Amino acid sequence: MRIGIFSDSINIPPKEGINVHTYNVALALANLPQTKVVLIVCDRGWLDLDILKDQPFDTLVLSSADFYDYTKIVKIIEDHSLDVLQTYMVYFAAVVLGMASYETKKPMCIEFHDLEKAIAPIYLSDKFEIAFHEDLQYRAACLASMVRIMSAYDYEAVVQTWPELSNIVTWMPVSIQDPKVILEKRAKKDNHVLFIGNTSYPPNAAAADYIQKSLAPKLPDVVFSLVGRGTERFTGVNIKPHGAVDTLEGVLQTHSVGLAPIFEGSGMKIKLLDYLSAGIPILATPLGAHGYPESEAIIVEENLDKWPSILESLLCNHDELQVRSKAARELFLDHFNLESNIHKVVEMYRLLDYAAIKSPSDFSLIEVDQSKIYWLREVR
Repeated sequence: MRIGIFSDSINIPPKEGINVHTYNVALALANLPQTKVVLIVCDRGWLDLDILKDQPFDTLVLSSADFYDYTKIVKIIEDHSLDVLQTYMVYFAAVVLGMASYETKKPMCIEFHDLEKAIAPIYLSDKFEIAFHEDLQYRAACLASMVRIMSAYDYEAVVQTWPELSNIVTWMPVSIQDPKVILEKRAKKDNHVLFIGNTSYPPNAAAADYIQKSLAPKLPDVVFSLVGRGTERFTGVNIKPHGAVDTLEGVLQTHSVGLAPIFEGSGMKIKLLDYLSAGIPILATPLGAHGYPESEAIIVEENLDKWPSILESLLCNHDELQVRSKAARELFLDHFNLESNIHKVVEMYRLLDYAAIKSPSDFSLIEVDQSKIYWLREVR
């Protein structure tokens, strides 16, 4: 089975969010004997092309003009005999890949990591622009043969809002690879806590701002490490900004608690998977823990006034830290370990036939306009 994974400017090694998931899935599928992966990636000048060449899967690097050219994508599907088309990009799926899927009759699986009704207003203020992106997500789903939704909460929202999609929508949580090497070298420090997030994304910037201005000053003996794009601008006496890092191994080895003070958005926050995989218990807002099962590993508290005392108490109680750390590791292994879950993905794709509920002609034509892709406006 030949699987085409379409991604707009994936970083390898992946440094943030959905890139981590996409790369991990490509790697896991490529290492199975029954699957062949072709990563089709849009190059916006942010890629290390030499690293892309040294991967266990084939890689096609396209200019942004070619990546968003429907005829070029059809030719790639045919030339590489792709059986399944996978993407997480709503705009690309609705405007390009959905049409290519229809013409070639190759099934498209669109992954919903977020819902546009929650994400678009974070970037946009014009109500018509927001409605346009909500409609795009519906169009992408209708042109897909399967919609994989990462969060159980988002799954329920989709089937209630668009019941006609019920037969092609499935819930399968996001998974990442097991960082066993991190666990072997673990040397955590009980006064070090961690926040991972691309702070060009407004909800992560708001989280880092809360840590910098409200949480860190109340806990002067605690060291707060901020890791991710743009974190360099968040400074303080007990704040260590790391910026974007090539690997999380070092920071995951040396921190006792992970933070997720997220106040807007949807979907599952992949930073929690990083914490759990390394046995790091979590303090999160309800939205930060969105989509994750209840567990001793995740302390959920909406009232931010309580966060300093919760964190201080946890860091002072070594026995509780150990119990919650064990629960974190177990939660990861039970639900989010890609080594266990990749076979479910393969079986899902093996049974997948072209089954879109609508054709492109059921919708008005949208001319490609990459300025509509709002995440491209993030600072890099």
